Amino acid sequence: MNWQEAQHIYLPSVNTTVGKSWFRLRKLWERYKKNNRIGESNTDVAYQINQYQHALDLPRTPFEELVGIVSDHEFEGQNSELHPEEWSALDQQLLREEQMSETETEAEMDDWWISDD
Repeated sequence: MNWQEAQHIYLPSVNTTVGKSWFRLRKLWERYKKNNRIGESNTDVAYQINQYQHALDLPRTPFEELVGIVSDHEFEGQNSELHPEEWSALDQQLLREEQMSETETEAEMDDWWISDD
């Protein structure tokens, strides 16, 4: 299976596709690093990173923010769905960034054949 096919596989535990999960995971890591620089709490972000890592079948990062909060079996058998009304402000911001990025990517893909010649 190539990446074009794989990125459209639905992941019910995070209620999105593989491609969007990778994008979201990248944005969560950016948020985590930014929060560390400015000294904000990262517990929620670290938890979401672990959630997406599990959904993508990646090894989970052992965050010290989650020691004693999240068990080693926290995500096993998880099939929860995220609902827009339950998303935090961070989730809503990441969703907006994801949608903006997709729009930009689509525009770039639409213009690939136009040349200045």
